[in-house]
Amino acid sequence: MLMRKTKSSLGNSELPHIWRNLKLDDFQLLIKNLDPSVTGYVDVNDLLVYLCLLSSPVLNLEDEAEYRNSLIELSVENGKISK
Repeated sequence: MLMRKTKSSLGNSELPHIWRNLKLDDFQLLIKNLDPSVTGYVDVNDLLVYLCLLSSPVLNLEDEAEYRNSLIELSVENGKISK
């Protein structure tokens, strides 16, 4: 079903670009990773997390330092962030 969905014109606008280039073997590997117990079912939450991570940028060192500094600035006593 996933492979048919990515090949349809509707799938071109809904799924990440990288999915349109996948072959049947790639989809089988994906399902194998998302269903390690071989139950025959894939948890939709796992699939959605995978989709989100697939399209998310990787944090670089500069962004990490900036993010850490902004959290430190927001923190108050005992390193906790106030509401």
